[in-house]
Amino acid sequence: MRKGYGANQPAYLDRTVKGEPLTRTLIKTKELNHVIKGLSNDCNSFDFLQFATSFDFVERHGTQSNIKYTYIPANLQRTISPCSPPKYPFLIISLSSGSSAGQAMACSASLMGRLAQFRFEPASGWQSAATSFLLVTGALVTTCKLLSFLRALFSIFILPGQKLTKFGPKGSWAVVTGASEGIGREFSLQLARAGYNILLISRSSSKLTAVANEIKTKTPTAQTKIHAMDFSANNDLDYEKLKALIQDLDVSILVNNVGRSHSIPTPFVLTPLDEMEDIITINCLGTLRITQLVAPAMMQRKRGLILIMASFAGMLPTPLLATYSGSKAFLQYWSTALGSELEPYGVQVQLVQSHLVTSAMSKIRRTSVTIPNPRDMVRATLSKIGRGSGLSAYAYTSAPYWSHGLMAFALTQVLGKMGKFVLGYNKAMHESIRKRALRKAEREKGRKST
Repeated sequence: MRKGYGANQPAYLDRTVKGEPLTRTLIKTKELNHVIKGLSNDCNSFDFLQFATSFDFVERHGTQSNIKYTYIPANLQRTISPCSPPKYPFLIISLSSGSSAGQAMACSASLMGRLAQFRFEPASGWQSAATSFLLVTGALVTTCKLLSFLRALFSIFILPGQKLTKFGPKGSWAVVTGASEGIGREFSLQLARAGYNILLISRSSSKLTAVANEIKTKTPTAQTKIHAMDFSANNDLDYEKLKALIQDLDVSILVNNVGRSHSIPTPFVLTPLDEMEDIITINCLGTLRITQLVAPAMMQRKRGLILIMASFAGMLPTPLLATYSGSKAFLQYWSTALGSELEPYGVQVQLVQSHLVTSAMSKIRRTSVTIPNPRDMVRATLSKIGRGSGLSAYAYTSAPYWSHGLMAFALTQVLGKMGKFVLGYNKAMHESIRKRALRKAEREKGRKST
């Protein structure tokens, strides 16, 4: 027999008899408090979970003087450094922290499983209260995360979106900005196919005419109008002409798709002033002004749908795309506030979050599991109107493409979208993109010089 933690504590019980626990320490439960207090205070918030889940056998024994005993593993003193009582509140707060939710869920589930299997009845009141509080907190955290995940799966893969006719009958009009190519062109084609007339808005009149002709070829019953304007100019006359054009139209759907990003990922201090001004003017001010022209008539008719095309760059701070990231973050908060304002009037606002899509702006040509083409992205968006997909916890927001929905859930509910890990990964990715873009520019410059 060997000595235990202290002179007042029973010795180790080394037994190898069949049916008996091996190498256990018999400790009075009232001394357990002193054991915890006496161990190292230099421990992290999950040490108590490691300590609690290490119990192999826990019992209450009635003996003379009604003393309670608890069996714990003999190796506790050399492997575990549990939290002291003052650290319990910090532990519980950490369990609820979004930055460590995944670790908290795993530890909470392990703790509940062990304590459900064995009976733990501490002698002191604070231990009983802390254990109960920890169990309840762990159960709530685990249940909430599980329900959120199931809700996301149902929204992404099973539940259908609302029908477009809820927002206006077939034959009414859809206004699409940035309609000359990419996602805007696909919105125009698919909404025309769904029975809506299309007002196309973009900078190039020739490209708009080409899209209008394509609509007439594929959907002869659809009417089209075009309005060429440069959103970066912020010209009042352009907006006055647009106002006159739409005032007699029954506009049911507005797709705010116009946008601009940086030419290549660039540190903020090196970003040209004209590029920053264009990004803010097009992405923010242009979207606001178009919406202010269209929304009042929708409110009067008590119906309408406003889609705002956003980006993961607005949800995740994106180094080397700082101005673009900030402009999309603005749209996220503005559209959420706008959605709350317009909902009582029957007008639905939905911010559409997306990762990368093959387009001229992204400069990506190949599709993958996480990078759809514009056709698939638009089809997913129109089929999931009113569904949050992976962003059900965010009002008036959706990540409709299935892989983007799963990514959005992981970033917001597990990894922590503002955490250093995600920020560092984002930064490294765009630094790599910048290096490749600069090398390509040097090669092209060399070819031109020769």
